Amino acid sequence: MQYLNLLTGALIDALMRPFSRPWPALAAAAAVTAVLMLLIVRATSSPAAIRRAKNRLTARVLELVLFRHDAAVSFTAGGRILAANFAYLGALTVPLAFSIVPCMLLLAQLASWFEFRPLRVGEPALLEVKLRDGAPVTERRVSLSGFEGVRVDTAALRVPALSEFDWRLRGDRPGPGWVEITVEGEAPLRKEIAVGDGFYKVSRRKTAGGVWETFLHPAEPPIDRTSSIERIEVRYPMRTLDLGGWEINWVVAFLVLAVGFGLVLRRPLGVQL
Repeated sequence: MQYLNLLTGALIDALMRPFSRPWPALAAAAAVTAVLMLLIVRATSSPAAIRRAKNRLTARVLELVLFRHDAAVSFTAGGRILAANFAYLGALTVPLAFSIVPCMLLLAQLASWFEFRPLRVGEPALLEVKLRDGAPVTERRVSLSGFEGVRVDTAALRVPALSEFDWRLRGDRPGPGWVEITVEGEAPLRKEIAVGDGFYKVSRRKTAGGVWETFLHPAEPPIDRTSSIERIEVRYPMRTLDLGGWEINWVVAFLVLAVGFGLVLRRPLGVQL
């Protein structure tokens, strides 16, 4: 999973870096995703089968419209329309199955760019360091051994009930920064920190979890399982996309744009839907 994240992360980073604002970057990501999904559908589907199923569905709908005054036909047409609709969806099952995995990988990577925004200069945030269950929080010494681009406002707060250490950070200067967390007797771990008003990639969580956690938080390499630290997290503010005074969730905006691009590009790419 880590190597897959490195590959998809490099591709998405190369696509996002030329942009300085979220909306153009989101439109570019949606267009690329739409093209990728259409190519997968074209490679894995049977255009003839999809065309037949689509024509059958259209015929059943027209049957209901043309014979709407015939009670017997109208009564049974609903079932035939439903059966034709299932047949049409069945013809798309294989291409959709092949499309869902790359789509989910792209969404996980895009979340690092659109889910949260960087800290502004002077803006505080909470840094949480979670030790593995059973680790003696009151007996272990955990410290920030180095930091760049941020300043630390507080000493470590121990939370034994959660096996956690907390600090309050504050953005010090724009650009990529980092902190190093050191558990006594172990090698330090570095956590990336994003600061500034620009359009930057934000890694909220660095984790030692399994495949699912690595999939959900792909922006940084996972923590080695020999470490006493299970998770390092920075509580970034949520990013909002403004559209004429309305705040739009980035996933909704992305899906709408991707569907729109897909409908526009399906004919030039020769895809039957």
